[in-house]
Amino acid sequence: MNKFLFLFISINFLYSQNNGLNIKSIFSTEYFSKGSIYNYTQDESTIINSLSLNFSKVSKNISITSSFNFLIGNNISDSTVFLNPNLNFENSRGFYNNNNRWYQSSDFEIKYKTSESFQIYFGKNRTQWGEGNSSLFLSNNTPSYPQSGFSWNILELLNFEYFYGSLSSQINDTTTANQYIGVGKRNIFYARSIAAHKLTWKPLPYIKLNLMELVIFGHRNIDYTYLIPFIPFWSTQSYNGDIDNIQICGEILIKLGENNFYGSLFVDEWRPEWTFDAINRNWFGYQIGFYLTGLLKKKDLFRMEYTWTDHRVYRHRFQINDSYSHGYSMGFWAGPHAEELYIEYEIPFKNFNIKSFISNMKRGELTSEMLNKQYIETKEDDIYERYDNIYESRNIFSIKIEKYIFKNQYLIYFENQLIDWKNPGFNPHEIISNRPDIYKDINKVSLNIGLTYMINVKIN
Repeated sequence: MNKFLFLFISINFLYSQNNGLNIKSIFSTEYFSKGSIYNYTQDESTIINSLSLNFSKVSKNISITSSFNFLIGNNISDSTVFLNPNLNFENSRGFYNNNNRWYQSSDFEIKYKTSESFQIYFGKNRTQWGEGNSSLFLSNNTPSYPQSGFSWNILELLNFEYFYGSLSSQINDTTTANQYIGVGKRNIFYARSIAAHKLTWKPLPYIKLNLMELVIFGHRNIDYTYLIPFIPFWSTQSYNGDIDNIQICGEILIKLGENNFYGSLFVDEWRPEWTFDAINRNWFGYQIGFYLTGLLKKKDLFRMEYTWTDHRVYRHRFQINDSYSHGYSMGFWAGPHAEELYIEYEIPFKNFNIKSFISNMKRGELTSEMLNKQYIETKEDDIYERYDNIYESRNIFSIKIEKYIFKNQYLIYFENQLIDWKNPGFNPHEIISNRPDIYKDINKVSLNIGLTYMINVKIN
């Protein structure tokens, strides 16, 4: 079916009106005097050089976009990548004979619009659902993954979206690990898949409601029950034996002029009869926030957002069903057992753009013992208290000045970051008792400089 669909779209694309091919190349180099949040050192600098190639073509009711991203950096600690909302690469390798590392990722998407109300797509991309700067449900924190889906405006005020995709579990499949004996060896991972749907309703011009549901399952690439978009996954996973990971999220956005207020409630598991009990099976995350424009100047932006996740969300009793891909959380970038207060302000000033943000992040343990306890009935004395043992906290205050120069082909920025980092390098999955002082806290000021060069070419 997919082959015939791809052939049909390709023929329509080739023989439709040609609007040209757009090619955009982006080269950038960045210097961080104290390493910013890319390493756990106090004084070592970090340099990052990156290349991005982007291709796009729109022809009548078909659009194609593709990109390739390559980055080389020195003094980047691998584990910091998973705690940096600005990085999401699917592959990392070290160079021989030096400490530099390179990262790469690629994306592709083709969309076919059958009518004004219905479009289908497939490719390798990421889906972001959520109104916040850091989504609880599906964020852009995760590297892209193969998927196909559709979007349908059922009514003027009612929209439905669905997709089915393949994730990277990073769990070695020991049954196939030795099939390349004699010609080399590579790790092969167990299959992990995802299906998700979202219903958006606008009952009033200034209110939007989102209801989202997803299921993550392993050991099978195709599950025909989850290929049915219009029935609840919560019931179909019971049909499969109650072995998969179901997550639900409700969201509200209130728009008052140019000002937006939003709130999200994420549910990983819920026992209604235990909702208000001390011992419960209610695994929640939530987010509240707002963003305002025109606060001090017409085009400025102010945002404040608070995100909170229970230590039991995103993980499952069967590791293959964890809500992760390539080691990145599918939802909140800091993962479970975490929280963040995020404040940002952006204002244009003459030919400059001034950006400032404060990030106050905290995350705690995610040990196997905690995972086991959440699936058994425990006494009240055995309940894990939030941040009960060791935890990590990171405070960042940043102010950045940007400016386009030379006919907007170059973008240059200067940034000053104040970083207060408690227990950097903390591994939430490692069992550590008695709060030992094994991590060296960091307090540093990192001066950062970046230069980006952009080339846009259109071929008719």
